[in-house]
Order: sequence, then structure tokens, then C-alpha cells
Amino acid sequence: MGHLLLGSQLAKMNRLAEAEGELRRTLAINPRYSATYSWLGVVLQRQGRKQEALPFLEKAAHMRTDSAAAWNNLGVLLAQLGRLDEAVAALERAEKLDPDAPHIRTGLEKVRKMLRESAPAQP
Repeated sequence: MGHLLLGSQLAKMNRLAEAEGELRRTLAINPRYSATYSWLGVVLQRQGRKQEALPFLEKAAHMRTDSAAAWNNLGVLLAQLGRLDEAVAALERAEKLDPDAPHIRTGLEKVRKMLRESAPAQP
């Protein structure tokens, strides 16, 4: 658990390479903590390694199906990857879990708008 705490603190300080190392050590020791997958996914995403982050954020969301934060993180990443339909589904799930979170609602509205704008024009 110490590596997870250190990794999350390093991530908050934007020391992403060090955070990644600590979080990977956490997974090697004990792969049962959903927070480790979530933090590692966010760290990789913030490093611009979005495709690499995806399986970690997917795992975190599926390990903690009741976590609005996990589904929001996944939805944001899916939107960044251009997978807008999947992003909407993940963000809708996050919103159902935490309907009072303005950042989730705002993100969902933004992705829905992106989806509408990317749809082909109707004749």
C-alpha cells in the first residue's frame, strides 16, 4: 500500500515517471487494488500515452463498478481517443453514480456535442 500512496502523491506533484514506477511496483506486489489501476491509467494518460492507459482505466472501472470517478476517467480517455459512443456510455454511467458532480455532467455534455458534430449531415 505504501507504493500506491507514494505513487499517487508523486502523480499529484506531476512527477509522472516516478509515479509510474511506484504504481507498477504496487501492481507487482498486489494487483487487487483498483485505485492502482486508476492512478496508473491517469499517469499514463497525462504522459500522452493514451492507448497504453486504456486497459488500466478499463480494469479500474470494471473492478469498481460503483465508482463514478473510475467511469469518468475512462470516459474522458475514450473521448480523447475519439471513441465517442463508448465515452458517452462511460460518462452516463458515471453520472448515474454521482448525479451531483458538475465535472461529470459538463464532460458528458461536451462529448455529446462532439458526437453530434461528428455525425454526417442528414439529407
